[in-house]
Amino acid sequence: MAFSEEMKKKISQAINDKGADKSCERCGYQYFTVLDGYFRQDPQDDPYSVQLGEKSVPSFGVACENCGNLSFMAAKVLLPDEF
Repeated sequence: MAFSEEMKKKISQAINDKGADKSCERCGYQYFTVLDGYFRQDPQDDPYSVQLGEKSVPSFGVACENCGNLSFMAAKVLLPDEF
């Protein structure tokens, strides 16, 4: 699912408003791209098995425009009024 330009702007603005727009932790580059679609983070109770379908954290993905380093932000925290 591709985000609309409006949604990408909303996500970017929320990142800026919360002061989470710092330079890349890996290469120091200043610019990032909001990736299309939601990412699902699945908290696990056991490190030796995978449990799907229980708890999950819907997230937005952000990539450094230079080195591609990925980071993820919890959608409900970044945009609480949307979820």
